Amino acid sequence: MKLLSTEFQLTGSREHGGLRLSYKRYRDPCSNHSSPNTTGIALLFMHGIGLHKETWEPVIERIFQRQHEGGNRVNIVEAWAMDGQNHGYGARLNEVALLGRTNALTAHNVADGLRQLVQSGLITGKEIVAIGHSAGTTITVLSTCGYALDQLPYRAVLLIEPATRTRAAMDKLKSQPNDPVQLITALAKTRKDTWTSREAAYEWFSRRVPWKMWDSRSLKLFVDNALLDLPTATYPDHAEGVTLAATRREEVNGYRDNESGIEGLQRLSELCSQSNLPIHCIFGSRRDVVSEETRAGILDANEGRTVSSVTTIEGAGHFLPQELPNTTADTIWRILETELTKPESRL
Repeated sequence: MKLLSTEFQLTGSREHGGLRLSYKRYRDPCSNHSSPNTTGIALLFMHGIGLHKETWEPVIERIFQRQHEGGNRVNIVEAWAMDGQNHGYGARLNEVALLGRTNALTAHNVADGLRQLVQSGLITGKEIVAIGHSAGTTITVLSTCGYALDQLPYRAVLLIEPATRTRAAMDKLKSQPNDPVQLITALAKTRKDTWTSREAAYEWFSRRVPWKMWDSRSLKLFVDNALLDLPTATYPDHAEGVTLAATRREEVNGYRDNESGIEGLQRLSELCSQSNLPIHCIFGSRRDVVSEETRAGILDANEGRTVSSVTTIEGAGHFLPQELPNTTADTIWRILETELTKPESRL
């Protein structure tokens, strides 16, 4: 199914750097739900570190397909995805400003982009289900900051492979050389980041973990959208080829943003214990990034983090939306059908 997509840009708040914000809206061309005032559900997707907003396209297409196949109990009008200000096309919009920043961009800064969209009026007349993956889960949770717990902007929240650690777990794992996050951070500092062409980049990524484990659609979208044509502000003297949109510096800063993760867990505790917001977690069965200890810390009922449901997708790891986009979409769809058709649902 080929969806209609439209690009949008906004400007972030001055408090969060005033960077440019890049979004894409997806609609079903066969649907009569095209009026901006149509009631129904809008899905809002946030990616993780090193990714881009278009990474969600196979998932979104499958969700709309499920709706076409008779799933009319849930009325999904449109789906939105946002680039982090230092990722994807957002990185192109902000490349000069990012290079001149002295403070690292945090999950709080990116969360401002989600709030700007929610408050822009572009999603008028719809209830929003927010869906985040990896670091995008922290960003999604933090985007509720500033809202009273009885006036939250979302109808429900789905967290896919949240990777946030408690402070105790972070302190414990910092000294362990085989800690996945420490290894990923070390690799990001020196990873190859320029290629002579997108074709050469595709060949390079297709032979390396984690990208070689991805669905072919996800890898093609990555090469098309997570890379920028040279020259860039980082490589002004490179006349040809492509480079990573999320530069080495920006990626490393993202992995080091531990305090945002801690604050995200604190906010998650508040959302779970003091609001009526349904929160659902989805994990991959392969513990390549999110260990059992990390998962247990995220779902610690003693800290108030009791969620509405926990689903494990077999045969996938941390990058499950990229590895198994159809299965991820089917899981999201089942949660939506269950959550949004409850007797107490407002829809």
